[in-house]
Amino acid sequence: MTALMAVFANLSIPFAGLVLTLGVFGVLLTGLMLPPKYAVLSIIAYIMLGVAGVPVFAGFSAGAGALFGPTGGFLFAYPVMAVFASIGCINGITKASAPRILIGLIAALTVCYIFGGGWYSLWANVNISEALALTVLPFIPFDIAKAVLAVITAKAAAKIIPY
Repeated sequence: MTALMAVFANLSIPFAGLVLTLGVFGVLLTGLMLPPKYAVLSIIAYIMLGVAGVPVFAGFSAGAGALFGPTGGFLFAYPVMAVFASIGCINGITKASAPRILIGLIAALTVCYIFGGGWYSLWANVNISEALALTVLPFIPFDIAKAVLAVITAKAAAKIIPY
């Protein structure tokens, strides 16, 4: 999942002045596919690779500068997001109820928005409303689509690779 995360984070699509990556998809998929402990370790390994200089962050970036830059809050959110997504299907995605999965994914995305928007607010010295308008609101519809795609992918993968 760490390797897949590195690939997903670098798949990007320019859209209306924004850059959409599949990083959130990768985190949610990791959480849906792995138990909480392994989900968080996988995402921490991904972040450590990036900090060590392997170009795994969005736009093939790497290093501490990416982690402590304007969007670093989202990277800091990733391990926590993975845990919440994983807790939503703690006994495996095939045994989890739809409401439980939904609650886990909503919690994961909320963590993403709080960490990412809050970090950007502090980093750019703007109020939280402005930070959320710039870094969160435009991405919500896409993140919902990524969450749906992550559930579909995890359910399909679980038929092949059960855990």
